[in-house]
Amino acid sequence: MNNIYNPLYKLVFLFGILVYSSQSFAQVSSRDSVALVSLYNTTAGPAWANHTNWLTGNVSTWYGIKVSNGRVSQINLPSNNLTGGMTDSLVNLDSLIRANLSGNTLTSFPSLNGLHLDTLSLQNNALTFRDLIPNKFVATTFVYAPQDSADVYIDTTIVEQSSITLRALVDYNPIIDDNYAWYLDTTLVVSGQSNAYSITCMDSTQAGTYYCAISNLQLPLLTIYRRPIILNIVRLANPGNSFSVCDTNSTLQGTPAPIGGNVVWSLVSGGASVTNIDSPVTAVTALAVGPNVFNYKVSAGNISCPVGTYSHALIVITRDTNPSPAYAGANISVCGSQAILSADSPSVGIGTWTVISLGNATVAQPNYANTNVNNLSPGNNIFRWQIVNGACAPAYFSEVKVFRDDTLTSVSGGNDTSICPTSYVLISQLPADAHWAWSVVNGSATFATDSSIQLFGNDTTVVTPVSGLSEYLNTLKWTVWNTCSSVSANVNVTVYNFTLANAGPNQQVYYSPINPYPLGDTLAVGSGGNGQFTYVWSPATNIDSPDAEHPHFLTPDSGTYTYSVTVTDGHGCTASAAVTYTVVQPSSLNVPTLFTPNCGCANNVLYIPGIEGYPSNELTVVDRNDQVVYKKSKYANDWGGINERGFSQQGQQLPADTYYYTLNLGDGTVQRGFFLIKY
Repeated sequence: MNNIYNPLYKLVFLFGILVYSSQSFAQVSSRDSVALVSLYNTTAGPAWANHTNWLTGNVSTWYGIKVSNGRVSQINLPSNNLTGGMTDSLVNLDSLIRANLSGNTLTSFPSLNGLHLDTLSLQNNALTFRDLIPNKFVATTFVYAPQDSADVYIDTTIVEQSSITLRALVDYNPIIDDNYAWYLDTTLVVSGQSNAYSITCMDSTQAGTYYCAISNLQLPLLTIYRRPIILNIVRLANPGNSFSVCDTNSTLQGTPAPIGGNVVWSLVSGGASVTNIDSPVTAVTALAVGPNVFNYKVSAGNISCPVGTYSHALIVITRDTNPSPAYAGANISVCGSQAILSADSPSVGIGTWTVISLGNATVAQPNYANTNVNNLSPGNNIFRWQIVNGACAPAYFSEVKVFRDDTLTSVSGGNDTSICPTSYVLISQLPADAHWAWSVVNGSATFATDSSIQLFGNDTTVVTPVSGLSEYLNTLKWTVWNTCSSVSANVNVTVYNFTLANAGPNQQVYYSPINPYPLGDTLAVGSGGNGQFTYVWSPATNIDSPDAEHPHFLTPDSGTYTYSVTVTDGHGCTASAAVTYTVVQPSSLNVPTLFTPNCGCANNVLYIPGIEGYPSNELTVVDRNDQVVYKKSKYANDWGGINERGFSQQGQQLPADTYYYTLNLGDGTVQRGFFLIKY
């Protein structure tokens, strides 16, 4: 950006404009067109309120421009949103006779010395004497006033006894004949050729709104005002707010003095002693009863302030004595609408009875410790005895409850119910201020000792956990009583027939990717209850029907698998059980050495434990003559000794003898051996 001030760059820039202007705006001199283009560019031409035809077409058609004999003779751009600094190339418009640039926001204007205008109008911009004075003889009529206020608005706060300098930056450095008149509110403070006004020792009389009126004898119609500077003062001495205490000792906490300054505490009235009079924070002792007034003085240590200059502020510590402890008396119960309150009379302070509870109760003599109360409402009537002594807080108070009993006619121990578990929570009605007890009429029950009591209006609800309920009917009695009467009510809690769950014994099984195992075997998984059972096994992985009584478990791999089952009967009662299956997959199988077909027993087939884990197996059996009598892929423990491949007696039971087998497990393992068939 700074390159524009380099003479070489400036020459190139002007040459470009000249070439452009000579080509585009030949109807006027290139000297004039260069000046106008520069005017447009330096005052934000695209943002003008009206820039019709500028930089396009004939210069005489440009808004605000008048051309005479091929030269620019008038510029009329008032209130057209020209901003910034005006180009100094205007001095080249040597045929210019009238220029009206008023009502814009121009911040600088060049000297047009050498031109001879009829009228030059520059009022209502943001120009200063430095811009205007060089042009006062350029035109026969020169209109230059008023101009906008200068500098920025300031609202600041300074501390008492500090220093500050206010400045008007109009023309940066004052020029000849500039005069600066500083005002505080409407009062002239100082006038002269200095653009600065210094306050060396701030006090409250110097706070307010300052402004500066700048004038110059060479342009007597113009006064430029510096925008206001508002000075707010912060009192240097701040002891804090006054307060009350009930003790004889307290603490004064003033704001510290600035570096180089000092503070002084003094007692104005009362009977206290200040521990450290020259410390902003100090203890005070032996406070007298009543107000104790202290003066806090702070000096900033500013050498510009007169010797002995202090900021002063007062603070009051009021010492009150504690009122007597309040005691409203013991809670009482009555059957009528009247009672007598009996509180302790205070030795210090004043006591007052107030009605706390809703109702129509009235206190006959509110400031008497012993007084009648009338119109008691049924239920709780709460009265507060409060003792106050001045500002000593908190005030002591005590409350007493007067309960007006009604004759008890009925009570609810809760609703009859039927449940699954042997525990329950009884929710019972308890009239206000009544006593209560549970007892067993039929069945069995253990009542918890930690019953909770919840208040609802004038009644309370007692929540009592009960356990140890017997199967079927349990009758429980709820008894309540007050000073007038006693009533009771029974609650029947029926425990449904217990629901039982049996998931079967833990088992060890062989890995089988194709033959599942039924969970729970053939046992009845659910029993008891009302017999209408539903089942939920979990986890649901590796089983076919989690909601079946005996879902099938397909072993995914060797390992331990635990399943739990929840049995729910028709009442919604539940029971749970669990079973663990340990799945093993031996690396070799134990083929039996003997089996007895047609025995009607478990040994009537050739049963090879764990064969399920090798679904790609193949079993071949030969007799002692090496004749194949049985061959089966994917053998599944289902051969009963039938000759299925021999040349003779095919389809008949093999005779008792020794036979030889080859068992290919399908994983590269081959086992060989023999077994006997006996009958």
